[in-house]
Amino acid sequence: MGEFTEALVATDMKQLRSFFIYALICLITVGSVEAGSFAYLCWRTKVAAGTTWTEASRLLLLRHPSQHRRHAYGGFDPIGTQFLRAHTTYADLRTNSWGFVANGDDAGDPPVFPDKGKGNKMRIILLGGSSMVGAGASRNSQTIAAHLERLLTADGIKAEVFNYGMFGAHSHNELLRIVNEVVFLQANLVIVLNGWNDAIYTIEHLRQGLPHPIVNWSQLSYSNFDYFHGLSEFTRVPPPVMTYTWLLIDTLTSAPTATGGDARKVATYNGLPFYHLSETLLGQAKAHGMIFGNNVGAMAAICASQGIGFAHYLQPHPEQFKPLSPEEEEKIVADLELYEKQWGLGWRRAVFRQHQTEIFDQYADAQAMLHQTYAANPSVRFTDLRPLFADVRERIYMDVIHYNDTGNRLLARRFADDIKASLGQGERK
Repeated sequence: MGEFTEALVATDMKQLRSFFIYALICLITVGSVEAGSFAYLCWRTKVAAGTTWTEASRLLLLRHPSQHRRHAYGGFDPIGTQFLRAHTTYADLRTNSWGFVANGDDAGDPPVFPDKGKGNKMRIILLGGSSMVGAGASRNSQTIAAHLERLLTADGIKAEVFNYGMFGAHSHNELLRIVNEVVFLQANLVIVLNGWNDAIYTIEHLRQGLPHPIVNWSQLSYSNFDYFHGLSEFTRVPPPVMTYTWLLIDTLTSAPTATGGDARKVATYNGLPFYHLSETLLGQAKAHGMIFGNNVGAMAAICASQGIGFAHYLQPHPEQFKPLSPEEEEKIVADLELYEKQWGLGWRRAVFRQHQTEIFDQYADAQAMLHQTYAANPSVRFTDLRPLFADVRERIYMDVIHYNDTGNRLLARRFADDIKASLGQGERK
């Protein structure tokens, strides 16, 4: 009996060893296939983007599904182009159940919303692009909105500040959002921080491979148009296991879609009447300033008609006024070199700086005209904040536009000072 048991145990151990050997062989095989797929895709990305192995690896790692929620900038909105999903993490920020970045690190909901609570709190809505969302902030409590709410509270002003910034938003997106949402939120004041995205979208056609841009279209406008007209496909999310093997198979088996220079894409856009109207509009002198001014002026008119205060700020950017720190300069140069390799000469540093400066000057002129139009209305104001960081030597910009925690605090301080001045508690700058 003992010999039989020993033989049985020996057989079991042999089978167990065989199982572990086979399992190890499978793991090594699967790991080798996955590593090989990653290496090939990394090489392919490096060649296509004209970048380094390190940058290509980083871009490829971002395609893993574990990173998907961090970099998906929202869902499709047929009116405003996009929306932020509730309870979702975007970089280091998290939205609440209402789909906007809350001011607390716990991403909690306002005590009363959308109706106003008791206590005569001043309700302030902030609109803008990713800088207003807080793309450069370290956490929710370091966004412009969070800083502003704390500063006003410390100054004895009862206020609730809602961060309605949106990644990629520009003046026309914000105009639509005011009509579609903000007018129903019983706001006392709407603050808008604008300029960068509007300016960038004036050269979006270079990335899209088109002769000229379309008025009031963002990058997502082109993406959605291409998708609904069969010119592109939205990227599918790969599985969490064998991710890069799946991506390799998908890459090799997917039918090629229209690219920027594809004749079918150009022909499709030529069939869009507004594409040709845009060409005519953009042929006018200082057309970009006129378009920007019309959008901002419409926002101001709607808010004024609803008894809502309106403050529009032309945002500071690194191509004007601020003496850049070595860290800022290095990051901006690296980013623009990458963009130039991907999208062309429009992103070459000297060309890009000249373009941004000229466009922002047009925007400043448009704001000056609006300031004259609304001079008799103290509830509507337009401010050029480009020089705000002119005397700041430390780092403010995390990349080509986004502000760090210090930059957000300085912007919020300026907003708070202007609000106090409008309430008769300080001098307007």
